[in-house]
Amino acid sequence: MRKLFFIALVAIAAISAKAQTNFSGTYVINKSKIDFGKAPEWVLPSAFEVVQNGDKLTISRTTVDQAGKETTRKLDFQPGQATDYTTSSGDKNECLVAWAGDHSSFTLSVQSTKADGSAGQNYKEVWSLADNGHTLIIDRQVAQANGMKYAIKAVYDKK
Repeated sequence: MRKLFFIALVAIAAISAKAQTNFSGTYVINKSKIDFGKAPEWVLPSAFEVVQNGDKLTISRTTVDQAGKETTRKLDFQPGQATDYTTSSGDKNECLVAWAGDHSSFTLSVQSTKADGSAGQNYKEVWSLADNGHTLIIDRQVAQANGMKYAIKAVYDKK
C-alpha cells in the first residue's frame, strides 16, 4: 500500500511539473502601471490576443503609431523555429520563442534588418502572468539601431 501511495505521489508530481501556464486571452495595456520614462506611449503595443496550443503560440499584436494609426499583426510561433515577417517599411524581422524550463514564462526575441540591409532594432521580451492569469507582464529589453538601449516593464490586463 505504501509503495502504491509513493508511485501515485511521483506521478502527480510529474504531471504537475509538466503543467504549463496558458497565455490564451486578450490583453489590453494598463498605462497607469507603466513607467514610460522619456519614451512615448506608442513604443508598446496597445493590445495582444494570444491563442496557445501546447508550446505553440499565435500572437496578434496591435500597435498604434505616433500618428495614431492602428495596425494588427498576427504571427504563429513554435519553439525552436524562426518566424519571419516584413514590416510596412520593408524591415525584415526574425522572431524566436523559447519557453522557460518550468513553462511558466517564455522569451520572445526579435532581430531586425532594415530594408537597406543594415542592422535594425533588436529586442527581447520575457512574458509572464500574474494575478492568477489576469495580468500579463512583459519585461522588454530593446537595443535600437542607433545604439540607444532601454528597458521597460509593460503591464496588460486580461479582458
